[in-house]
Amino acid sequence: MKEGWTIKKLGDICKVAPSKNRAKVKDIDPLLEVSFMPMEDLTIGNKYAYPSKRLLYKDIASGYTYFEEGDILIAKVTPCFENGKLAIVKKLAHGIGFGSSEYIVIRNSAQEIISDYIYYYLRTDVFRQNGKKLMVGACGLKRIPKEYIASLSIPFPILLQEQQRIVKILDAEFAKIDALKANAEKSLQAAKDLFRTILKEKFNNNSWQLSTIGVECKTGAGGTPNKMYKEYYEGGDIPWLRSGEVCSRNIYNTELFITQAGVDNSSAKWFPKSTVVVAMYGATAGQVGILQIPSTTNQAVCGIFPNKKYLPDFIYYVILSQKEYLVAQATGNAQSNISQKKIKGVSIPIIEIGDQKRIVFQLDNLDECCKVLQENYNKTIVLCEDLKQALLRKAFNGEL
Repeated sequence: MKEGWTIKKLGDICKVAPSKNRAKVKDIDPLLEVSFMPMEDLTIGNKYAYPSKRLLYKDIASGYTYFEEGDILIAKVTPCFENGKLAIVKKLAHGIGFGSSEYIVIRNSAQEIISDYIYYYLRTDVFRQNGKKLMVGACGLKRIPKEYIASLSIPFPILLQEQQRIVKILDAEFAKIDALKANAEKSLQAAKDLFRTILKEKFNNNSWQLSTIGVECKTGAGGTPNKMYKEYYEGGDIPWLRSGEVCSRNIYNTELFITQAGVDNSSAKWFPKSTVVVAMYGATAGQVGILQIPSTTNQAVCGIFPNKKYLPDFIYYVILSQKEYLVAQATGNAQSNISQKKIKGVSIPIIEIGDQKRIVFQLDNLDECCKVLQENYNKTIVLCEDLKQALLRKAFNGEL
């Protein structure tokens, strides 16, 4: 331990998950508007959080987490905890606030340690990684116990001035890193937009004679064998593609398989290798790929079958250039549905195979260049977070 430093449990110097301050709320008018802070107000990486809502006290007096100006809020539920959602709350009406029941409140009242210092300690990977091992719960919703927070041993300088000095350095360095990260994120988006923009421009050629996918190609959709019959699935070796798996250009395998009986007794049908597949339903609606294996599909996948007039990769780029249009035309309340009719209506230029090869070659090169740019920017973004953690390790080892 560095001279002038000490280690104490957070629960010994702060109140963790304190009860409501009855003195502050006993005389509040039920119709008074008070601060309310939903989970989205805790933005990852921002030290301070400000309530976005005002609600009547009578509507939130019970059933919500209570906190005060200057308290630290930690999101205790997965994945918010792992993502680092925490902040010091500011600008609360009447000095008090209410929010999600998924918060753990830390109230720093001992004056041994400044809240900003605690905040930075809670930003460390070690804190989150150790906490993740202790999360409990079912049905995918796990929560960090407040006892973990209270038992956390935190090293800190005894002198408040030294704590303030460390916080000042971290504030300044984090601001620089955040600026670098913001530039990388902006450049990353620009690299993504570049490919989409050029792709659209490539197919916006007024000199081309146009037809449609439905006129130039045969299309079809698959089906789902009745799940009540195990013999349609168990022991199956026939690839069966679902719409959620249409998420990459080249599709080499499927997650599920069906039997020949499943094919014979349903609308599922074989799509040959090189079929261009388009997801029609759900979260992946509008996504396009190319089968690199023969496969059956469910009814949520439209297949555009190969022919001698068009390269599969050319059709792929044609559909990809129209993805936003297709998604915009989707119908349905619960999920987006793109009809096979809409896909068949997509315009496709009538050009020679040699010209198709040239266009595919150009777009492949551009796509590769954009992906390299994106990879580099993603590495910079990751590096920024690594740099923050390195600074935090130095800070709490007394090396700043």
